[in-house]
Amino acid sequence: MPKRLTVVLILLGLVILYLLLVESRLTTTDERIKNKNTALQFPENSLQEISFSGITLEKYGDLFRLKKPFSHPASNKACMRLFTQFEKVIRVNVFPNWRENDRTLADFGLDSPAWTVTLKSKNQANVIKIGKKVEGQEEYYAQLDAEPSVFTVKESLVNELSKNPAAYADTEPFDFLKEQPSEVKWFMPGRGTFLRHMHGLYVVGDHQGRIWQALKKRSEAFITLLTRLDLSELHLTPISDEESGVASPWCYVYARGPNQKSKSLLIGSEHNGKRWAKLEKDGMGFELDSNLLEVFNLDFEQLAAGNLLEGEIMTLEKAVFHFSSSDTSLVLKGRKNEWTMEHPYAWLFSSRRILNLVLRFAVREVLSFENRTLSNPFLTVTFHYEDDPDKSEKVELFTDKNQPDLCFAQRNGSSTAGAMKAVSEDEFPEDPFYFMMEKPFSAVMDKTTRIEIQKQEKSSILQQNERGVWNFEKNELPVNTEPAQFIEALKNSTCRTAMSRKEGVDFGFTDPSYVVKFYDDEGKSFFMVRVGSYSTSKETYLEGDDAVFMFMRDFPQME
Repeated sequence: MPKRLTVVLILLGLVILYLLLVESRLTTTDERIKNKNTALQFPENSLQEISFSGITLEKYGDLFRLKKPFSHPASNKACMRLFTQFEKVIRVNVFPNWRENDRTLADFGLDSPAWTVTLKSKNQANVIKIGKKVEGQEEYYAQLDAEPSVFTVKESLVNELSKNPAAYADTEPFDFLKEQPSEVKWFMPGRGTFLRHMHGLYVVGDHQGRIWQALKKRSEAFITLLTRLDLSELHLTPISDEESGVASPWCYVYARGPNQKSKSLLIGSEHNGKRWAKLEKDGMGFELDSNLLEVFNLDFEQLAAGNLLEGEIMTLEKAVFHFSSSDTSLVLKGRKNEWTMEHPYAWLFSSRRILNLVLRFAVREVLSFENRTLSNPFLTVTFHYEDDPDKSEKVELFTDKNQPDLCFAQRNGSSTAGAMKAVSEDEFPEDPFYFMMEKPFSAVMDKTTRIEIQKQEKSSILQQNERGVWNFEKNELPVNTEPAQFIEALKNSTCRTAMSRKEGVDFGFTDPSYVVKFYDDEGKSFFMVRVGSYSTSKETYLEGDDAVFMFMRDFPQME
């Protein structure tokens, strides 16, 4: 009995297994295809050409072009959408037994399909026929190559095929410059100009080899006008290069953007107040109006910045001024309206005066350095910016003994110089102490709690008490004014000019009339001036700490 039961169970298992296999094999073709609903698949980004309704679109690299019915650069955006949709075609519904009930391909519109789409890659080619719309559905009947079954595809796929050729043409050729323009060049008879974007700035150059910083607002307006060039409302016309004038163009434009994307524009002969243009030779022509044409009349002189720091002052973080005559540097640090100085006598300087100098770097004309007898730079300024720690700009100022009415500025060692106004102390000082504030002793007194005035063996001492009131601790000279009046006169005395101390120059400092020492609240002497014996009633000559000569007006007299 046990043996018979075992045999029965084995036979029963084999029968069940057989029935499962039969059921699997009996699954309808319709169901099997639904489980595998991808009708067509190309490897990603491998599709190279699509043809339909007399239109042929080709992909090369990351770009597309329209080959038929006319040759023209194609819109990356429109073509990318089409190519992506046809890389993978999905069967929505499948009709493997469509011949039942005497149906023919005509019932699906596939005997004379509305669209025949040819798809090609390097290793694959397929043809999809698309017929009538499914009644009451957002689907269309389709058939792939020579496959017998009929299936449906989404209406969104068909919508991409319902456009005219112009819909695939590149109608915004310079749209890629919106991301970040790299360079635009334009060439006209007798001159060539380029505009280059670097570190957030624009640089302009020309066919003479001149290179200079460009006006930021004007450069941005130029780029914006290019990016807004829209051919969608322009009639693309088949016209020869000779007839349109682009064979020898009036203007040739070349633009390059990020990732080396580039486009050209050839502008030819005038026609009815406009000019013919093409994006490439042997391509379709279109007419440009005068609004766009005017922008290409901009040349080097119109784009070159009139100020060395055009548009940059708001992001300036640090400026280092190195003066050759005294081999000293003055550092201006901060941003916008808050600036500090780095210098042993920083408290004597006016940051506003040095900032005003930067703003006055006014370029009158940009010239070549060739055939010039230039001095060594008398002032070198290095600029650093908060928005880019790795970015710095260097400007060197020179004079030319053969042209003393001009000062030349060289930026970043270029072979081009900006010619500025005549060199004078009021415009381009050769000494850091030019930037001394108008009333330097006002700043000195902010740090002072004690003053000693010495003349030979005699001295007078003024001391500030805890309430901020000044009194004489000793007055041997004597000082013939009240302490408060003396301090006020000291603060209000004005500096006509100042300069670094020079050996061999003496205004009576070897035998000074008297010496004034200033002490801080820790009792340390931090500044000293000698009053020159050559001083006059109108001007007092001071020598400060063996470092600076100061020419003061209204400096208080000791006697």
